[in-house]
Amino acid sequence: MQIDINFKINILTMKWGINFAIIVFLICSLTCLLLITGCRETPIGYSIYNKVVMEEPSKLTYAYDAITYKYTYLNASEIKIVLEGLEILQETRCDGVWKMKGLTFVRDNVLERIVKIQFLNNSNHVYVSYEGDDIGKLLISEGYVKVKEGNYSKYNEYILAQNIAKSSRNGIWGCK
Repeated sequence: MQIDINFKINILTMKWGINFAIIVFLICSLTCLLLITGCRETPIGYSIYNKVVMEEPSKLTYAYDAITYKYTYLNASEIKIVLEGLEILQETRCDGVWKMKGLTFVRDNVLERIVKIQFLNNSNHVYVSYEGDDIGKLLISEGYVKVKEGNYSKYNEYILAQNIAKSSRNGIWGCK
């Protein structure tokens, strides 16, 4: 029986030759890739290499505050996303007023509108733009949020917008 099995394997190898070895190699490689990536579901346009830009139009369906939203994938699953590089102001006696104004700004200008979402570093941190305008930068310019210290791509742009908002005393920066 053992000789018969070996004989059949040798016949297949001779018949298919190198093509058989390539097919086996490709099947093993794909299996390993699926195991490494975890076979998880990702949004359309999402790259396993963390260079991520959503190409499809998207809608934010709920705002928890000025920088935290609910995003619904095309398959109806939902995730909570946070604008990268921003934080809610919590340092003055009138910050509650500006938190509500920031939330109202987002609800009036962003929710249920077609936006572009750029996912970052395989996380729930994102940049969001609407009609070409960066929502984070708009929130900073109006004085609804402040820039978080860190190493991210829009840090210098955000700091400049915050300095202009401070010098103009916009939003929270005009609060005494």
